[in-house]
Amino acid sequence: MSETISRDYSHELAWFEVETGRIRFDFGAVGVDIYGDTEIVERNGVISRIDSVWEHQGDLQAVCRLLGRSMTGFVMDEDSFRLNVEDGAMIRAKNKKAYDFVKVWESDLGYETGYPTAVYPHTPDPVAAEAMRRMILGPYPKIFSPLPLTPKLLEALVAAEAQRTIYTPPPPRPFVPRVVEGKAGKMITLDKVNEFLKFTVDPEIVTVEISGLKARFNHSFEVVDAAGRVHESIDATARSGDLDALWSLVRTNMARLEMDAESFRICFEDGAIIRSINQIDVRNPDLEQVDFWLAPDDNYNNSMPRDPQHYPANLKV
Repeated sequence: MSETISRDYSHELAWFEVETGRIRFDFGAVGVDIYGDTEIVERNGVISRIDSVWEHQGDLQAVCRLLGRSMTGFVMDEDSFRLNVEDGAMIRAKNKKAYDFVKVWESDLGYETGYPTAVYPHTPDPVAAEAMRRMILGPYPKIFSPLPLTPKLLEALVAAEAQRTIYTPPPPRPFVPRVVEGKAGKMITLDKVNEFLKFTVDPEIVTVEISGLKARFNHSFEVVDAAGRVHESIDATARSGDLDALWSLVRTNMARLEMDAESFRICFEDGAIIRSINQIDVRNPDLEQVDFWLAPDDNYNNSMPRDPQHYPANLKV
């Protein structure tokens, strides 16, 4: 037996985040995490697929087109999970019955709903329930041990705890943000081998997060793959560009960061590059091309400074 779960909401898709194994949709008061195969069904019936969030296969451009559009709610039943969009489009994930490949975070209600587990009522195992009852009602309560917690044993545990040495962590090292500033006409190169973790797309910008580096592309940028092919430039405002090429780089290692008068470039070990396009955007001519944060090499917890640096303004290139 299964049941149907439905919620009515009216929230706009503010941004989505892509990493290996998960795509997160943020609707403000509602978040949806997708861990498995998913379909984007447009109002005209055209179906685009996310084939594998683990292998980075699918049409992210279809996801990008949902930005700024509002959901009307979602439905979970034995057949599928369906998130409905007000104009008739739909995000659909068919039931695989293997694991929870969709999770809905409802801040209004303060809890998480996993699909498909939520549609199958839980029936307690009578044997396990009886074993738990006997343990609770036994002669002595038990704590993570088959030994009965007698008064004498409890006294010994308390005494041992009182004698235990309390670990005091070392004080954190002072945080000194790394500031990168160049001279006119010179190239700036930072060697930094770290993993590309994820990227976030909202209606205006794309943010790339690499361990130790966060870069926010305020204008269009492009991906050059390891074979030297230049993919269609990505522009979040226009909902255009080859986001799949960017997705293919997640989990690869960055080799260095380069900046000069031509562009801001994140270079990877396999030869691929993410680079800014050095042109004036007439929509926001005063907006910097890239805002970026660099964690100092000696900062053990990889903390980012509060304020970003900018390309090209404070680099004098």
